[in-house]
Amino acid sequence: MKKFFMVFLMVISVMTVFGQQAQQAPQTKQEPLPNTQVMEKEGTPVWLAYLEFTGPYENMGKAIPQFMKEFMGQGLKPQGMLYCLYFNVPGPKIKPEELKWAYAFPVEKDAVVKEPLKKYEINTKMIFYSIHNGPYSGLAETMTNTFKIFNSKNYKVIWPVYNIFYNSPGEVKPEELKTEIGLPFDK
Repeated sequence: MKKFFMVFLMVISVMTVFGQQAQQAPQTKQEPLPNTQVMEKEGTPVWLAYLEFTGPYENMGKAIPQFMKEFMGQGLKPQGMLYCLYFNVPGPKIKPEELKWAYAFPVEKDAVVKEPLKKYEINTKMIFYSIHNGPYSGLAETMTNTFKIFNSKNYKVIWPVYNIFYNSPGEVKPEELKTEIGLPFDK
C-alpha cells in the first residue's frame, strides 16, 4: 500500500511539471539535443490494466486518483512500475482537448480487469527508447528529443507510446529519478 501512495505522489509531481511543458507536439525541424541517448531493444510482452482519459495533459494530476482508486478497488496487484500511455500527441491536427492518454500498471496475463479499466498487451518486436535521468522538469524536453531522433530514422510508431517511472521522489533525490520513454515501432 505504501508503494501505491509513493507512486501517487510521484505522478502528481510529474504531471504537474509535464502538463505545463508538454503541450507542444514533438517537432522534427530542429536538431535533437546531443545529450539524448536513444537505444533499440527487443520488446517483451507486457499486459497492462489501464484507465483511459481524454483532454489536456494539465488534467493528468487530477486523473491519477481515479486510476489508483479503480485499480486498487478491483483488487489488482501491480507486476511492475507505473506506466503512462499516450495514444496521440498534440499537433496541428490534434488539439489539447483531443489528447488520449492513460495510466497503467503491468498485470498478470490472466488478471481479470473490469470496466472502466481496460486490458492491453504491449507486444511489439522492437522498442525505440531513451532514459531520462533527473528531475521531471526536463522530461518533456527528453521526450521531444526522443521523438525527433525517432522521426529521423523513418520508423513507424506503433501506438501507444509510453513512459515508465522506475522510481519516485519519495525514494530518491530528484537528480536520481529515472524514467523510460518508449516508442514501439516497425521498421
